[in-house]
Amino acid sequence: MRPNVDIGWETHGAIKELADARYDGDLDRAYKEVLDRGLEYSALPAQERLGAGDGANVEFIPTEGAGEPIVFHKLLGRSPQLYSVGNGPYATLPIVELEERLATISRYAGVDVEGAAFGLRRAGGCWVGWGFGDFLAALSDPLSRYQETEFTELAHEEVGLVFSVGDTFLVLRGRHLPDGNQVGNVHIQVLAEGWPVRRDSALKAVVDALDAEFVNGSALSERAQTGLKPASVVVEPLEYLTHIEDGREWIHAIVIENPFRTGKLQTDTPRVTEPNQAVMHLTSHELRDEALSTRYRLEEYGVIDADIVNITLSGSWSRST
Repeated sequence: MRPNVDIGWETHGAIKELADARYDGDLDRAYKEVLDRGLEYSALPAQERLGAGDGANVEFIPTEGAGEPIVFHKLLGRSPQLYSVGNGPYATLPIVELEERLATISRYAGVDVEGAAFGLRRAGGCWVGWGFGDFLAALSDPLSRYQETEFTELAHEEVGLVFSVGDTFLVLRGRHLPDGNQVGNVHIQVLAEGWPVRRDSALKAVVDALDAEFVNGSALSERAQTGLKPASVVVEPLEYLTHIEDGREWIHAIVIENPFRTGKLQTDTPRVTEPNQAVMHLTSHELRDEALSTRYRLEEYGVIDADIVNITLSGSWSRST
């Protein structure tokens, strides 16, 4: 029987034709098959909510002057060829509204909430971190991160957030206006590893939630991306970045001198030399104990210079020779 919902007769007629053609006229079965198939390809948000972050849980990196936000996404720079396949209009969003949108987005399958990388840059420095929660907390409570620096006054900050939905990346770019508690000039760029991009329902739901749309793909230039490159550079940690798992503290990344600034790595992308320091993700996490490693080897790197500057560095503990 026809469900007790407002379904147009054109749609009902098409399903009746489907019932006659494939299900021996069984209209109930035809409706069930269509609904099951539709649900399979529809993005339904999960029940889990976005966890609260900590505005002080960021790393401050001194930079040369002002400019584009700098982020250290673990995966973005590993892509061999990226295409710009979507964008959105410029808008001004109160932080409360931005939080609501990211909270909705975080509930869709395939969204890497914790792996998201962000940067908040002003003249003289950039705060970097990871995860939707810490990003929103850092925006909402700038004083918690300013107190760890020599800055005496709040200033406009260039904002960048990168997160993945499956194998597609979304870049949120804007300008933080601390006095107005909002982010202005918010716009979106969608980056994919190929064209045409596979638009599953979760990706489409995320793009829609950010008021963006898909466009014809255009490849990023060689100057805008390096692809993943091998390296063999010995580096020393300036700071250890850790997390707690099963009651134990693990090192998952280290802060090092920026190898592009010191000349240990070379690239045609000039803006990668602007930060004094960089973050290198470890290929295998290391248990933090009293005998901390002081020697690591940078093994791979990749740079993206688009609406943001992304530096992907990866390496591991290196045995002394």
